Amino acid sequence: MNIDTELEITMLREQLAIARIESAELRALLGGDSVSANSWMQRKCLAQAKALTRLNERVTNQRFTLRSIERLGRGLSIEELHTAQELEGRTVVAVA
Repeated sequence: MNIDTELEITMLREQLAIARIESAELRALLGGDSVSANSWMQRKCLAQAKALTRLNERVTNQRFTLRSIERLGRGLSIEELHTAQELEGRTVVAVA
């Protein structure tokens, strides 16, 4: 199994766990437990906001790094590309 497949399986397991939690919370909402449902919605919104913030920081850092490398007049070497791919665990596109 390669890294991409393992990462995808892990992400699917996380999504399944989240779906199970959401299902339980929605059952509580249907049962008239509005306090529990409200708390769930707040937790979900905060978690999504944190995830978006982390993603934005990561993208910003990657763009800064690639711009810096470009300003130095070069792209990633093959070794740097392979190292980045290993660290990232996903496909990294080389910048010419």
